[in-house]
Amino acid sequence: MTLWTVFISNRPDKFVRSVRLFCEGSQDRAIVFVHENQKEAFQAAIEEAALPFAIDVWTHNVSKRADGKPPLGAIRYHAFSRVKQAMGLRDIAWMADDDAKSIRFTKPGQLMENGIDHSYKIVGPKIFRRELLRVAKVARENNFWFFTHIMNLQPHNAYNPKRELRACSSWNAFFGFFKTSPNTFDTSMGDGEDYDAA
Repeated sequence: MTLWTVFISNRPDKFVRSVRLFCEGSQDRAIVFVHENQKEAFQAAIEEAALPFAIDVWTHNVSKRADGKPPLGAIRYHAFSRVKQAMGLRDIAWMADDDAKSIRFTKPGQLMENGIDHSYKIVGPKIFRRELLRVAKVARENNFWFFTHIMNLQPHNAYNPKRELRACSSWNAFFGFFKTSPNTFDTSMGDGEDYDAA
């Protein structure tokens, strides 16, 4: 089984910072899906970062929408299709934007710098991988096509300080899927609409 990590990006420097939070080993595949005119910029940023794992740069030629917004729905649709084609039957994949933030531990009773009553320690790639595979296993066993998390530090999000894992205090999400998952991305969706859809 291979775990596929797929980032959608148009910002090489931001991508290189984010990917460090989630990848570290060679047992998995890391991919960044970029516009074809940015391929060289991404390859240069990856080389300069001297990451301890390989990253494949896959390209697309999806053009901007008529309203000028980035065509995120179409880009995700094409990335999803291409990854599904390459995946093995038991493989697991997850997709995120280049501004993904790490999962964090919580410790009730300790104040953060902003005065909130919980401390947050960044979880490293090994623990993130372990927890992602745990969630994916539950999804597969219960015949879900997808798995995800979407959390932010807001009063309405049913935050429970007794939970061990926790997203950082800005919007953070990923989209997990299997080889058998249907491609439900809306190709007309633009920047910002993905938050509303989630």
